[in-house]
Amino acid sequence: MKYWPLFIVLFFSVNGFAQTGKIKVWPYIDYNLQTDNKLSAKLFFEDSLIDQRNIPFTFPSYENPIQFYSLAPGYYTFEIHINGYMHFSKGQILVKSDSITTFYAYLYNNSYSPIEGKDHTEKYTELFNNFSFGLPNKILSPLIAGQYKISQGGSSYFNPNKWLGFGGVIGYYTNYTDFYKDETFTLFEKKRERYFTFGLTTGAIIRLSGITHKTNDISYGPSLDFGVLYNLPFVHRHVYVSGNSKIVNRRIHNYTDFSGIIRIGFLPVTLLMEYRINNFIKSPLPQEPRFKLGLSLIFGDVS
Repeated sequence: MKYWPLFIVLFFSVNGFAQTGKIKVWPYIDYNLQTDNKLSAKLFFEDSLIDQRNIPFTFPSYENPIQFYSLAPGYYTFEIHINGYMHFSKGQILVKSDSITTFYAYLYNNSYSPIEGKDHTEKYTELFNNFSFGLPNKILSPLIAGQYKISQGGSSYFNPNKWLGFGGVIGYYTNYTDFYKDETFTLFEKKRERYFTFGLTTGAIIRLSGITHKTNDISYGPSLDFGVLYNLPFVHRHVYVSGNSKIVNRRIHNYTDFSGIIRIGFLPVTLLMEYRINNFIKSPLPQEPRFKLGLSLIFGDVS
């Protein structure tokens, strides 16, 4: 009976070592790609890099399979990189206990361009198109009926991991702000009164997401962006039409137009909320709407 504890330890040790699996990849890699470039293989588990190795030169390449041992059961992602850039990716690779998961990886010379897969630590660039409407506020700006804003531009991000991104924004915007027709800012009868603005926008964005970023394609996935923007008007004028006369006022603004934005949705379409932080139109003209609501269409990676 004194040997029972030893038997129990050995039993659980053997079973513990048996609760792992193995991945074997048969690479079919073009001869020229092997001789002219540096190839490496990466294995990810739950978006964490757990193994990385150089792919040695062999011809034919399939005579040297890439093998990963002692893997915990679960889903893995395998990638092949050429000179640091990903050119092959296979996800949702299921590993079971006491089993070998095998598959083929094809990479030919004429496919020497990035293909689908996750950019875990790479930079990426995207384009955006924003369409929003400034909601009127009878208390803060009783003369303003609403505002239409269109903005376009690009964002460049650095992604330290799949879930977090830090980016910068640059683009341009156009605003059309309407006054109520039955109220007037002046003593004269009017037909129409409005603001028109065209300018440059720049700022910073923090992104929380579960996105699979793709190269030269549209990114899909849930996304939540927080940002601060600065709007620099190149043209900002107040247009007043009365009868046959038209009065245009320029230099009606200060250079203090800052706003905060939130974008939430499933890329490439998100809900856009923008809040102007401070007043910037010179008194006594009424201020533009503070809160805007709209949609943002985001296309990337376009780098």
